[in-house]
Amino acid sequence: VSAVASAGYSTQPSLSGATVTLSPGSFTYNSSSQKPAVTVKMGDTTLAENTHYTVSYSDDTTNAGTVTVTVTGKGDYTGSTTAQYTIGQARLTITASAQTITYGGSIAQGAEHCIASGLQGSDTLTSVTLTASTSAVMTSGTITPSAAVIMNGDTDVTANYSISYQTGVLTIQKAATSISFNNYNPGKTYDGVALANPTANELTITGGEYGNVSFTWYKGGVGEANRLSGPPADAGTYVLVASIAETENATAASVESGAITIEKRAVTITPDAGQGKTYGEEDPPLTYKVTAGSFV
Repeated sequence: VSAVASAGYSTQPSLSGATVTLSPGSFTYNSSSQKPAVTVKMGDTTLAENTHYTVSYSDDTTNAGTVTVTVTGKGDYTGSTTAQYTIGQARLTITASAQTITYGGSIAQGAEHCIASGLQGSDTLTSVTLTASTSAVMTSGTITPSAAVIMNGDTDVTANYSISYQTGVLTIQKAATSISFNNYNPGKTYDGVALANPTANELTITGGEYGNVSFTWYKGGVGEANRLSGPPADAGTYVLVASIAETENATAASVESGAITIEKRAVTITPDAGQGKTYGEEDPPLTYKVTAGSFV
């Protein structure tokens, strides 16, 4: 023995042949450092940590991935050996919240419009993309979340999660259409010319277009019996109804004007002087002059 020692050879056993057991052999990400219990045996002998060996870990014992454990001999033991354990991704479910919008509008974006189930520690859902399945009016559309970003402080920890995305219900209501008159005052004195329907500038329209407006005139008051075929020209009192029909994506709307009056035209006729006849004679042609106003 002394000859071997004097030749410079070590008689210390090497841990390269040791059996290393890690318990547990795997973890699930929980945003904290996770290390297993380490048992080292040489044959049937269980060695003591910090007496026979020391334990070190690869840099990251928090995030999902594979961690290498290095057991290095100490005291009566030399050499080293390694073992590995895994930290698996945590399961995270992100469900889009239900939204109701009006046709032509857009769904709200942002993490606040989702429910995240399974976040670990102080991890936070900071952003997510929400996509609507349709832009048409319906009650059974869907909102699909994707591309979530999970942060812990300033660190992106998204890779630590196995994410399941669940859709939310999207309801798209018809756009509310409205129409009103805007300084439309067509009343006048009779001139033989029919009243004009309002121009686009004489209507205020929301949720519709001027080209889709229908105009219906009534004499005296609204009612089928009073309905006219078009704008009136004769003296009288009228009512105009401007309306937009309901469409697949918008509600109907109508507005009724106040009384619109075409005043009678004042004309004064004065017979010419000196006209007459003798009883029994035929009536002579009678003449007159318009002394006030005019005919059209």
